[in-house]
Amino acid sequence: MLDEMNLARVEHYFSDVLSVMESRRWENGKIVSSKLLSKEMAGRDIYLPANVYIIGTVNMDETTHPFSKKKY
Repeated sequence: MLDEMNLARVEHYFSDVLSVMESRRWENGKIVSSKLLSKEMAGRDIYLPANVYIIGTVNMDETTHPFSKKKY
C-alpha cells in the first residue's frame, strides 16, 4: 500500500510499474506482462505477478497533484 500517492506526480515516480501493468495481456489462459526488472539489473528476470494489486491513498488539497485520467 502506498500512502498519499499524489504528493508528487505518480506518473513520474511510478512510470515503470505503470508501463508493466499496462502491458498485461491474456496468453494461453494466463495473464502475462513485460518484465519489471531485467536479468542484468536483478540477477534474474522479474515479472509483476497476476495476483499483485497496487493500492494507495490520495489527499485532495492545494499541496497535492491531481491524477491524470489515465491513472484511474
